[in-house]
Amino acid sequence: MNAGELCTRTVVFALAGNSVYHAAELMRRFDVGDVVVVNEDDGIRRPIGLVTDRDITVKVVAFDLNPRQLDVDEIMLREVVTVDEAMPVEGVARRMKAKAVRRTPVVNEQGGLEGILSFDDIVDFLAEELGTLAGLLNLQQQRQRALMGDTSPEEEIPPP
Repeated sequence: MNAGELCTRTVVFALAGNSVYHAAELMRRFDVGDVVVVNEDDGIRRPIGLVTDRDITVKVVAFDLNPRQLDVDEIMLREVVTVDEAMPVEGVARRMKAKAVRRTPVVNEQGGLEGILSFDDIVDFLAEELGTLAGLLNLQQQRQRALMGDTSPEEEIPPP
């Protein structure tokens, strides 16, 4: 599984120069905790930053600043960590850990925004995979019991 297959393709984004108020409105409207800030070049949206609801709280509200008078560029995380859509999920997880981020924009070969992948997405995927493996173990145990004459573990087996 790679980043492009697992990511959420519907990404809430704001253009560089949009107000913080606009970003907050997007978060409220789409019930998300972050927006990807992009520059648009020749129809390609390239991620340049990330603004979270926490950024708005800590950098704007806590200082009693006017979100209509601040641009997202002024509060965004500028060192946005992106991953290529072809990157395997294991590589994404390692990169997220190394950079201490919980979400990362997924980009195509041209650097254009394709999706967003979060820590929660990876955990959900891994939990599903582990459930599949647990199901396999259960089936193997059932098959083994059937081959052995359906002896349940509670039955006492006489010594030879």
